Amino acid sequence: MIDETGMDAGTATVEDGSGVGAVVALDELGRHRLWRECLEDLKASIPLPSWATWLSGTALVEAEEGRYVVGVGTQLACDWIQQRYLGAIAEAVRRHSGQARAEVELAVVEGLAEPPEDDAPTVVAVEVVRPPRDEEGHDRARIENNLGRKAIFALQGKRGPDVGSVTVTDVVGKVTRTFTLGQLGGLEMDVYAWLLGQWTPRNEGRVTFSLRELSRGLRVSWNGDFGIEAKRAIRRMKAMTITGKVWDADTKRYKEHGFSLVDEYQLEEERESMEADSTRGSGRVTVLLGDWIVRQMQAGQYAELDLDIYRSQSLRKPKARRLFQYLECEEGERDGTVIRVPINEYLAETMGTSDYRNNPSRFRRDLLDYGRAICRATSGLYESFEIKAGIGRNAWMLQIRRSPNWRLRREEDRRLFNAEYREELLHLAEGRQAREHRPRRALG
Repeated sequence: MIDETGMDAGTATVEDGSGVGAVVALDELGRHRLWRECLEDLKASIPLPSWATWLSGTALVEAEEGRYVVGVGTQLACDWIQQRYLGAIAEAVRRHSGQARAEVELAVVEGLAEPPEDDAPTVVAVEVVRPPRDEEGHDRARIENNLGRKAIFALQGKRGPDVGSVTVTDVVGKVTRTFTLGQLGGLEMDVYAWLLGQWTPRNEGRVTFSLRELSRGLRVSWNGDFGIEAKRAIRRMKAMTITGKVWDADTKRYKEHGFSLVDEYQLEEERESMEADSTRGSGRVTVLLGDWIVRQMQAGQYAELDLDIYRSQSLRKPKARRLFQYLECEEGERDGTVIRVPINEYLAETMGTSDYRNNPSRFRRDLLDYGRAICRATSGLYESFEIKAGIGRNAWMLQIRRSPNWRLRREEDRRLFNAEYREELLHLAEGRQAREHRPRRALG
């Protein structure tokens, strides 16, 4: 809006000696109008999911003497915008304010006012924001899609014998777990999700880390006991082989596939003797992920797990985290906003429990409890969990509703990863066939 002096309403200027008008201050209306113009500009240059997630809920809270302060709702969002979008924001502010020397800062402002209704973004911003990743990516976690659905883990609380073989039926088919150091429990589930999070096209599944780094990644306070248990978890994963079996009654085809989670591992640490177990955490571990798992990761067959959600206090129960893993691997219906899952012993086995056989009604109640925990942890990405009547006597269905932002966030995560490793991914796509017939170099 231009008044009779030729100036935008809500602004005041002085000459700074260079012939360029310098903004002294903007009132609330002036700040709102300027920031609206900047946001529209940024929307044209930043992918809409990113714009909606990170920028649509921001506001220009200060504008005085060439200093512009953009308010954001959380420290996590502030860090992310600082890392990725501050340069583009500064350019937009300078362009629309006419101040070539304008300086832009970010500040966390609680309780930001909602924009006027006619200025509301077309996509609702996600309330849970993803923190910026550190340079080594240690805040990432993932689950390969088949592992998310297969009965790989035993979360009953007891590992059973060290040596044995267990065959169960999960939501995909039959699976046989053969082990020599005990079955895989909640710790192995979390450690392996973190290990998959460290995969990149560049390292080809060879992950090197310290046990202290692992504890930080899993949001666990470091102590010697954790270091000892983490090493045992890695040994158990190496000692486990998995055989999946699927029978298609329509085509009369049977498929069987065996694979390992970990092909090799190497541990180096200081010890007082050969038998002593180090508790210093100064050692380094290198894990070579299973070859088939790596090929699946290269093909994009995985789901990202936000560690701030996955390891949150709301999901402190391993079965709740396992249900979250499973659901994150499900595309669902209606653009991912609806998932329907039959409640039966196959779902229970996928979750690592025999609770359905022991007490079906309690298992249904537990599913709702886990669902409420997932809703709390994701702050709106998962909206509701309901038990619905299924087809047939005593048949029940778990119906889950997710926000449209769930898919937007997934697409944005994958887009950022693809952009970060674009050259390596292109190289993989061009040479995948040749590499499938070439053995990977062993550790050493």
